[in-house]
Amino acid sequence: MDMQKIFIFIYFSFSALLLQAQQLDYNEYYPKDVNSGDWKYMAHSFYNNHNNSNYLSNEFSFALNNSDYIDQELKDKQMDLIKGDVLLGRKFQGGFGLWVNRTKKQNSSYFYFGMDFQQILDGNVDPDFVGLALYGNKHYAGESIEITNTEYSNVYFNRLKFGMGKSFGSGDIKQHVFGLIGFTIGQNSDYFKLQYAGLYTHPDGDYLDIDIQAKTQLADTVWANVFEINGLGASLDLHYSLIKEKDFYLAVNLNNLGFVHWNKNPFTANVDTAFRFEGVDQQEISGDFSGDRLRNMIFTNPETSAFNKALPFDIRLAAGKFFRNGEFYLGVNTTIYPGLLAKYRSEIFVTWNIRNRLQLSPILGYSSYQKLNIGLAVGVQVFQNLYFKIGSSYMNSMFVADAAAAQGGFISLVFVN
Repeated sequence: MDMQKIFIFIYFSFSALLLQAQQLDYNEYYPKDVNSGDWKYMAHSFYNNHNNSNYLSNEFSFALNNSDYIDQELKDKQMDLIKGDVLLGRKFQGGFGLWVNRTKKQNSSYFYFGMDFQQILDGNVDPDFVGLALYGNKHYAGESIEITNTEYSNVYFNRLKFGMGKSFGSGDIKQHVFGLIGFTIGQNSDYFKLQYAGLYTHPDGDYLDIDIQAKTQLADTVWANVFEINGLGASLDLHYSLIKEKDFYLAVNLNNLGFVHWNKNPFTANVDTAFRFEGVDQQEISGDFSGDRLRNMIFTNPETSAFNKALPFDIRLAAGKFFRNGEFYLGVNTTIYPGLLAKYRSEIFVTWNIRNRLQLSPILGYSSYQKLNIGLAVGVQVFQNLYFKIGSSYMNSMFVADAAAAQGGFISLVFVN
């Protein structure tokens, strides 16, 4: 192994993390009890996307995602914005589903079939790791640097979901319970953790000392397309809600509780060693290397046994109060991610319900990325049985180049018959 391989690996690891680090969950901003009326079918389609970082700017992230040239000015501007460990992540989900109420009566059982696709990326990067990726080791000549707290996970999977639910209650108070079993098709799982890296570059570039401890685990070194299967598993979604019409709403959801058995070209490895590279100039760092080749150069003794890995599940809590006979609704939505580095995101909002056909919801959000976001959600009853919803929690920052990356939104279409 030589210095060229080390820095190419650092660069590609950082780039792979950011190229997909853009931001899942659609929250109900004006809950309605659909089962208050007779219905037989309810179909929905949806897409949600959340892309966040505490220090990487919108401009810098956009350039990386579009493979644009990053000049010295943009590098310097980005490094000036970094004041600590860089937290970043992407959570997106899309899909469709169909509820069937076979008796077409209130308080009956109903059944569900649907499919969704998800990608969840979560990472934390040491500032010096960012600097090495952007400037190379020459920038740190004569300095000893230590890199810790660098870790990322990236999983992409699809689910075929089947389940049933039950509505019950009398008068204005209704309860809803349902459970969905997911047949999970794993496409990619990639995990990397740099526990420690110590580097010293001689002031004249005569040698580089590096001490590195890292580990990695992935299902396949080649990014799969939507038709490829790298693993199979199962998952569970659970829901409970309580609503009193025009009074209050409470709900709790558990999503993605499950695992995937990754068995196509599995790769698990560790490295814990020290090197000295002599007489290598930074300008020699060049070449065309695939991610697969880089992994094999850095992690020389991989384990190729299949492995099981838990899905990144989440817990969603919602509560709210109706005012003025349902004209206004004040609510809070919180999502907790126990297995991720970015642990939570929360929103408080108020919805103005205009004649039960248009809902406008200003949103104030806060998350593990330690920044306030302002957004807007809009719900429209297009026809008697068709509901369209769209919104974003990042209206204040997604169009500001130097703002910490905060992009995304949701769109949903629901048909009830």
